[in-house]
Amino acid sequence: MANMPRPPKWLSRHFKLASLLSAAYTAIILLGIVAFGSARPFALSTACCAISILLILAVCLRGIPSRSTSPVIVASSYLCIAIAWILIQAGLLNFGIPGSSGTISVQPSDSIFAVQFLAYPVLIYLTGVVVLQTETDAREFNVMLTLGCSALVMVSFVQFLLSPGYVLTVEKQAYIDSFTATLINRNSAGTLVGLTIILVVRQLWSVCRDFRSRDIFAGVLFMPKSTDRSMTKIYFYMILFCALTVALFLTKSRGAIASTIFAALLLASLLVWLRLKQRYAGVKLARHIAGSIVVIAVLSVGATVLIGERVVFRATAIGSSEPRMCALPGMFRALDANMILGSGAGTFRDVFAPYRDPGCGLQGIWEKAHNTYLQSWIELGVMGPVLIVATIGWISFLLISSLKAAPRQRSYVAMGISSLALVAIHASVDFSLEIPGISGLFAAIIAISTSIAKKNLQCRRSDGSDFVAT
Repeated sequence: MANMPRPPKWLSRHFKLASLLSAAYTAIILLGIVAFGSARPFALSTACCAISILLILAVCLRGIPSRSTSPVIVASSYLCIAIAWILIQAGLLNFGIPGSSGTISVQPSDSIFAVQFLAYPVLIYLTGVVVLQTETDAREFNVMLTLGCSALVMVSFVQFLLSPGYVLTVEKQAYIDSFTATLINRNSAGTLVGLTIILVVRQLWSVCRDFRSRDIFAGVLFMPKSTDRSMTKIYFYMILFCALTVALFLTKSRGAIASTIFAALLLASLLVWLRLKQRYAGVKLARHIAGSIVVIAVLSVGATVLIGERVVFRATAIGSSEPRMCALPGMFRALDANMILGSGAGTFRDVFAPYRDPGCGLQGIWEKAHNTYLQSWIELGVMGPVLIVATIGWISFLLISSLKAAPRQRSYVAMGISSLALVAIHASVDFSLEIPGISGLFAAIIAISTSIAKKNLQCRRSDGSDFVAT
């Protein structure tokens, strides 16, 4: 990688290349969310082309850092295997696998188009690994992504308060009483807001690290006149966190609210544990950990009480007529018929129709299973859960290993673990990860975390030194 071409001197003199690439990277991610999550064909194709061009430019101008070779290999291999299997299902790569007319997919054209849904988040991740080559790059991009996502959510939240019947300039067809940000579905909007909250919590932790808790609370209560920019940042992120929390609850998505609360508490627990482990030892460490557990337990109970009434009310009101629960037996029958080879990527709508129970109501078309794991298994066969388990396992192993290896920039690694927990839990009851804009945002967050994680592991192998957490 050392022989990769360098950017022209005129470009280096007039612009900071890393900042330009990070800005373009952020813009593509945010525009992918603004375009109704890029779930429509034209928007998705445009987003895939844009991120592919940026990836090629980034590789040509900056090269691939040596420590990121393994993430690039793993992500590229994952994408190649998944695309190869989809093309086999569509009949474009035929190795004698039995199927109708040489195809496995019930809709080969839909399967071929579905490649873009799979490729977009992987391209986002690969671009992030190449663009974010240093800790400074990762930190600056994290700030840009946090502020960009927060601005997007807040602007759409103001629109919801003023005109709840519209998403951007389009009139809503559903979820008129719920906040959906720039998306059509409130559950996907809940994941967007949840990931944004995780980003804001990490930023808030970073700006709070030089202050004692009592100083921060005293500032909030008495609002002293201060020119300290750090305190101003603390208040800004606190207000932003509160506003995002209100927006999250107004999505009325039970899965998003529950998974976000769990992820936020997990992030807080990791950050507090890492900080206490750095500052204390022995009895003092045990005492502070016990106190932190009590505080987190109280927050957990409070969160449960806060959302419990709403969940119980909706469960009582809907009862056994919950559409997803009613349709679940039919989905398992569809899975039983397509368990090994699958029905073809992007074909759930067609393959589920014969198994749909008329007793569940015939209004509307079920395009999603509301369970990413189940739908991937139905569409891709055994390859679906294999790819998902391998992806989650590799990311978890890398991040957890980094968390143990070296404490430098550990909050970014904890952010990745919490984000993974959020989407993994929510994916079991909704389809947010199947919306390209949301999966792209998640991939960008994981790119930040794995870039820092690989740096941590590299530092540990080279000198075994410890660093100050940020």
